[in-house]
Amino acid sequence: KNEEEIKPIKNIEELKSEEIDCILVLGAGIRDNNPTPMLEDRLLTGIELYTNNVSNKIIVIIIII
Repeated sequence: KNEEEIKPIKNIEELKSEEIDCILVLGAGIRDNNPTPMLEDRLLTGIELYTNNVSNKIIVIIIII
């Protein structure tokens, strides 16, 4: 894709102005009962969005094999 086709990531204030049904946090792994760095980052971002009232629902998907 060229630069004109790439849409920038929205900031929290822009997201708050939209009707967001829920915040979806995709799992990324747990090692020794601790989240991997990627999962920790995703969880913290989801919490930040939730606490800033982007949506009143948060869903976390983690599959344990």
